[in-house]
Amino acid sequence: MTAAEISADYVSFGPVSASGLGDGTIAERELFEWWSEIIEVPLVAAGGLTPELAGELAPFAEFFELGDEIWSAAEPAAMLAAFERRIG
Repeated sequence: MTAAEISADYVSFGPVSASGLGDGTIAERELFEWWSEIIEVPLVAAGGLTPELAGELAPFAEFFELGDEIWSAAEPAAMLAAFERRIG
């Protein structure tokens, strides 16, 4: 909330599932829901995303930070298409 109060352009929450990011704490869906209802600053979902999780978070997050989710896939273009189908 402090970031929103000091005019941040966006905030990022994550990871949304088990990943190598942070201390292992998962940003739960309820956090995304609450933020989108209360705060106007755009929200980014980052870390541990799957197409399914992105689809669940799409109503609440304005942006998705995709990196290893795409580039570590056997077929990056197919994985990107899977994300697009879920959030597009």
